Amino acid sequence: LDRKYPNANEAWGWQWVFPAKRPFRDRMTGLWHRHHIHESAVQRAFATAVRSAGLLKPATCHTLRHCAGFRIMPGEIAGWPRWAGLWLFGPA
Repeated sequence: LDRKYPNANEAWGWQWVFPAKRPFRDRMTGLWHRHHIHESAVQRAFATAVRSAGLLKPATCHTLRHCAGFRIMPGEIAGWPRWAGLWLFGPA
């Protein structure tokens, strides 16, 4: 990748949004790098946030996908009336 994209280390599209805590050393180049955070760490943090917020309904990281999609689409979504979105997620 370094030859194909020589400026990738400076471009936003190639940066990790959620970097891992610990770096690792590349055995081939000897350079230090950092991977993305593992998905289980995000899931644990989200579960902790849900418990801390005292939410009565179960929520996971996947819930965010549906919540965002529901807010983006106007009117009814997949047969769901508009009031269902307001009841589940509150006003947009």
